[in-house]
Amino acid sequence: MESFDVLIAGGGPAGLAAARAAASRGRSVLLVEQNKEIGGPIRTSGGSFLSELRSLNIPDRFSHPIRRLRFLAPTVEAVFPYDQPDLCVLDVRGLYQHLAEQAIAAGAQLRLSTAVTGLLEANGRVTGATGRNPLNQSVAWQAATTIDSTGHRSVLLNARFRRFGVGAEYDLYNPNCDQGDMLLLVGSRVAPTGYAWVFPWGNHRVRIGVGLHHGAPGDSPDHPLPYLDRLLSEAANYGVNLRGAQPIEYYHGLIPAEGVAPQLSRPGLLAVGDAGGQASALVGEGIRWAIQAGQLAGDLATTPDEANYPTQWLATQGRHLALAHDINRRMTTWDDAKWDRRIAMLQGLPTAHFNTLLKTDFSPAALLHLAWKNPSLWATGFRELAARLSLKA
Repeated sequence: MESFDVLIAGGGPAGLAAARAAASRGRSVLLVEQNKEIGGPIRTSGGSFLSELRSLNIPDRFSHPIRRLRFLAPTVEAVFPYDQPDLCVLDVRGLYQHLAEQAIAAGAQLRLSTAVTGLLEANGRVTGATGRNPLNQSVAWQAATTIDSTGHRSVLLNARFRRFGVGAEYDLYNPNCDQGDMLLLVGSRVAPTGYAWVFPWGNHRVRIGVGLHHGAPGDSPDHPLPYLDRLLSEAANYGVNLRGAQPIEYYHGLIPAEGVAPQLSRPGLLAVGDAGGQASALVGEGIRWAIQAGQLAGDLATTPDEANYPTQWLATQGRHLALAHDINRRMTTWDDAKWDRRIAMLQGLPTAHFNTLLKTDFSPAALLHLAWKNPSLWATGFRELAARLSLKA
C-alpha cells in the first residue's frame, strides 16, 4: 500500500488547489481523478469575477471580460454596463489544467482514471482511502490527511445532499453573438425555480444554459433541457443573435443547493468544494469558492490546525453562503409578477453596487453601503436581510 502525507480525491478546482497548497508546503501529495482528463467533462458555465480571480492569482488569460449584463424578467429589464470589467466567463478547461500544472510543479502526483470508493479508518480517524485503478483493480492508499473533492457525490464525507441546482447547457460556436453582452433570464417560461443564461467566453463561443432547482417543496420537477431548447428557438426575442450558431458541446450537471454541509470534516478527513456544499446558491457559482476552500484545506492538512479548518472557513465565508442559500430559497418561490417587481427595483442601481450583490458579498459593511446609497433597496427587502445580520436600520 502506498503512503502519502495528503491524499486528494477529485481533480476539480478545489482538489487541485489543495494539492498545490499542500505540495508547496513540502508534503507528499497524491491526487486521484476518476475521469480521463483534468477539466473534462465540463459541468459549469464558468461565470466569475476578475477581482476575485486575481486575488487567487488566476491569470487574466483564462477570463473573458463582460462589458454589459442584461437581467431580464418576463416584462422588465435591468441593464448594467461595465466601464471597468469585473464580471467574466472562464475558460473552464484551460483554468483547471492550469491549476493541475501548478500542483504538479509544486510536487504533487496526479493519477487519472482512478476513483476512490471508500475510506480507511483506525481508532476513530480516517487513515486513507480505497479505490479502483485504470485497470479496475482494487487499490488503497494511506494518508495522514485525506481530502474529499469528489463534487456533489461527496463520496468520502457522504454529505447526503438532497437539493440541487440542475443545469443543462450548450456551448455554441456563434459567429454573430455579441461577445461583450451577458444575459440572465428569469420567469416561468425560461426557468421556473431557477434562471437561464447567455455567457459569451471569447473566440465566437457562447454558453447558453438553463438551471432549475430540484429537491425541496415547491421546486420544479422538470428537466432543464426542454427549456434550454425553447430558449434557443426564441433567442431573438431576447436580443440574442444565433444566426449561424451550432453546438460544439452539451453539458448537464448538478450543484448542491442547500448551503454548506453541517459537517465539513472528520478526524483525518476534510471536504472541499461541492463535496462540502461550498458554492453560492445565489447564482450557482462555485469555482472561486472551491479554490479558496482547497487552498485553506491544503495549507492546514497534516498540521495541528487541521481540526480548525471548518471554523476558519465558516468565519470568512459562512455568512455569505448561508445568506445566498436563504435568498435562493426565497427567489425560487417568486412568480412572474414578483420577478418583474424585483427586477424593476434594480433598474438604476449602479453597476458597482449590483456587482457587489452578484458576487455574494453580504458583509455588513457592503450591505450598509448599498442601503445608504440606494434607499429603495432598504425599503423593499434589505431591512429583513439586515435584521438577519443583527444590523439596525
